[in-house]
Amino acid sequence: MTQSTKVIDMESGGGIIMASIVPPLLVQGYANTNDINENVAENYTRLCCCVCIFIFSFPLIFCDLYYASKYHECLKQTNYSMEISMYSYLVTTSILSILNVLLIIFIILTINPQTTTILDNWLVKIIGKINMTFNMIWTLCGVIIFWVYLNQRECSQSVDNYLKISLIIKILILFTNVITDVCTKNN
Repeated sequence: MTQSTKVIDMESGGGIIMASIVPPLLVQGYANTNDINENVAENYTRLCCCVCIFIFSFPLIFCDLYYASKYHECLKQTNYSMEISMYSYLVTTSILSILNVLLIIFIILTINPQTTTILDNWLVKIIGKINMTFNMIWTLCGVIIFWVYLNQRECSQSVDNYLKISLIIKILILFTNVITDVCTKNN
């Protein structure tokens, strides 16, 4: 076996498949095994980033949906000055968070760092700014709904605790994003 066949053998699981994979990889511009190893390492890094994003995002998304569906009686309180209920806020936040995670994973998997960087891509910047602005406004709406309009006595202590902790975490995430954005602009 040659050096390049061993790399493909580890990646494909061996067998007859590796003989048919080696020539296309070499034709696609991989001149030697170092290029193949760098590409495999880059793909593993991207996959790890996607898994980390999913792992860190999933608990808030799941808990928002759980509390919205299980305690919808107390969360559907509305005030005439603000027609959005905490139930609507949690469901919308969950859906938007899922879309955000999918968008981030799509960007990670599709942007080629050898031809462009994420920060230099103007479309990613524009989408990121719009997303951050909307998330900031939406989180402030959630804070106002919870601390001003929601009658917390109608909900259980676990709902009250979760909403407080969830909103504080979301505020901290937004604050971190704004600080990171300001620091990135200054550099």
